Amino acid sequence: MRSPNYFLKTFQTSSEEILEKISAIHRQVVKASISTQNEKRNQSLQLFAENLSRVFYGFEPDFFQQNVSIIIDDVISQFHASLEIWPTLV
Repeated sequence: MRSPNYFLKTFQTSSEEILEKISAIHRQVVKASISTQNEKRNQSLQLFAENLSRVFYGFEPDFFQQNVSIIIDDVISQFHASLEIWPTLV
């Protein structure tokens, strides 16, 4: 079994990669919104860029990682709870 430090380091690397990719998409969306002549498209692209920023916690690595960790912990807790009650349902 691997150590918790291994998983923490792996998660840190993965979250950094995710943020790098999403940040690149965000930059492309912002560039596209600036270059478009269509006002409706401009507004839609700006809204999409704002939503990306919100969903990924302003692209702050520590904040993003903390919140994703909380989400993962919640899901794992739900799995554990389901496994605990499963024998009573069968």
